[in-house]
Amino acid sequence: MNRLFVVVIFFTLSVRAEGACFTIANETRLAPVGSFPAWSPDGSTIAFTADIDTDKPEIYLVTVDTRDILGLTRSFDGATNPTWSPDGQQIAFRSRGRPSRLHIIARDGSSEREVPGAPSSSSDFEPDWSPDGSRIAVVSNRLGEMGIITVDPVTGEGERWSSERELKLDQPAWSPNGTTIAAVGGGVFQGEIEGRLYLLHGPGQAELIARGVGYQWPHWIDDGRAIIYSYLRRSTFRPGVIEVDNGIECEAGPEWGGRANPIVSPDGQRVVFSGRDGEEFDGLWIADLIRSPSAVGEQSWGTLKREHVKMDGQPRPAIRIPSAGKPMIVNP
Repeated sequence: MNRLFVVVIFFTLSVRAEGACFTIANETRLAPVGSFPAWSPDGSTIAFTADIDTDKPEIYLVTVDTRDILGLTRSFDGATNPTWSPDGQQIAFRSRGRPSRLHIIARDGSSEREVPGAPSSSSDFEPDWSPDGSRIAVVSNRLGEMGIITVDPVTGEGERWSSERELKLDQPAWSPNGTTIAAVGGGVFQGEIEGRLYLLHGPGQAELIARGVGYQWPHWIDDGRAIIYSYLRRSTFRPGVIEVDNGIECEAGPEWGGRANPIVSPDGQRVVFSGRDGEEFDGLWIADLIRSPSAVGEQSWGTLKREHVKMDGQPRPAIRIPSAGKPMIVNP
């Protein structure tokens, strides 16, 4: 039986003024309501979830330049969590039936189908299409236990990357090179105050890169060198950025207003997000994303911990890397 082993690696880091610190400016409302936005690969269109002209959530498309809104799905139980195929011709989403299932629909609203291979009692949540188009990462119990799996969009064949028994993770997001999946553990949606940000480097391999209050909705930016996310501050969501290699974090927006689920455009110039006014989302917003070289990231947790989780049946020693000198094995 595979067992889960954790290797903790400590890095002593210095805060620096360069790197992935951004500011959000020139915000305008893109749609009156909306959540879970997803940019098309060509940056011309945003898919999102809303109940604009129905009594249940559906998938809509909004053209960025003209602000024209088109309803894409009309399902019995509703639809949510859209994610684009790399060629921009299809959108995968979660059907909100009981159980919820992974569906795919053409960009023009035709040829909707359910991804096969799901047992009758299984459910699919929070899909994200891989950059090469060959897999869709999804939180699912298709393979028995709930966890993050990757699914072939044609055959439905699945591969487990994490299991809830070992590590409860949500909101998978593929890296631009398709080798890593970012995911969150804990946080408000799992009933915890503390949130944790992980990288999955393959099936059964997880790395904890940050912990704090309410990490949610990770999304890769800066060609995979950083991740933008939402976090809770004074009971509202705000955007933040973490550099993947060194763990330096910074706030990515002004202090006023709440912003949730920030998703950066393919060219890195704009960001779309759900505005939040108190406890209610107040529409879908778009803004310019401006790199701020003068902004300084802060490590709120002090020394960064890198926890490598391996399900290879073999425990590995924890490594401590001091501020100077060679790495030391501290608990062989």
